[in-house]
Amino acid sequence: MDGNYMNLNIDLKTLAEAINGKIIKGSGNIPFNSFETDFRKIKAGDFLLALKGKKYNAHDFLQNTLSAEIKGWIINEGELPKFANLPDCVIAVEDTLKSLHKLASFHRNKFDIPLISVTGSNGKTTVKQMIYSILSQKGLTCANKGNFNNQYGLPFSLLELNLKHKFGVFELGASRQGDIEELGAIAKPNTAIITNIAPAHLEFFGDIETIY
Repeated sequence: MDGNYMNLNIDLKTLAEAINGKIIKGSGNIPFNSFETDFRKIKAGDFLLALKGKKYNAHDFLQNTLSAEIKGWIINEGELPKFANLPDCVIAVEDTLKSLHKLASFHRNKFDIPLISVTGSNGKTTVKQMIYSILSQKGLTCANKGNFNNQYGLPFSLLELNLKHKFGVFELGASRQGDIEELGAIAKPNTAIITNIAPAHLEFFGDIETIY
C-alpha cells in the first residue's frame, strides 16, 4: 500500500505509545505522517514498516533500504540483533502486523463519523460499493479499494480516513475463524451488515457451523 494516501500527523512518541513500541533510536518529537511496507517503493525520508508473513519477511531486505536514506524502521524486536547499522529512527515492537492493527485502530478512533462494516460469504464488495455510492451523494466517503478487506488491507484502508470524510464503509473478509471479530475490533463500526452466510471458503473453515 502506498503510504502517500496517509496523513497521520503524529510524532514518534505518540506512534510508539499507540503501537506498544519502544523507540530504539531517534527523538520522540520527530513527525510521523505515513509509512511504506514495500521496500521496493521506499524513497528518501520514508518510514518502513517491516511485515513478516508465512512466506515473506521484509526484515530480510531492510539493510538494502539504508542506501535510499530512509528515515526510519518499525520492526519486530526479535529481528533487531541482525542489524549493525540503523537508520535515524527505529521503533521496535513485538509483532509488526499487530502493531499495524493497533495503529489503524488508534487512527480510526479520531473520527466520530458513521462507519459501516459489511461482511458475509458472498456479495460483500457489491453491497459495499452500493452503500459507498449512496453515501457519497451526501458527503466524502472512505472505503476499501477493491477487496482490500483482510488483516492487511483493512488497516491500510482505515488509515486513509481524514477530517474531510463524513462517512466510512468498509468490507471485512475472513479466511479463518476469528478474522471478523479481529477486524471488527479494529474498525469499530456503528452499523454492521451481514450479506449472507453460505458454505463458502470451507477449505479454511471446515463446515458452515464454524462460519456461524
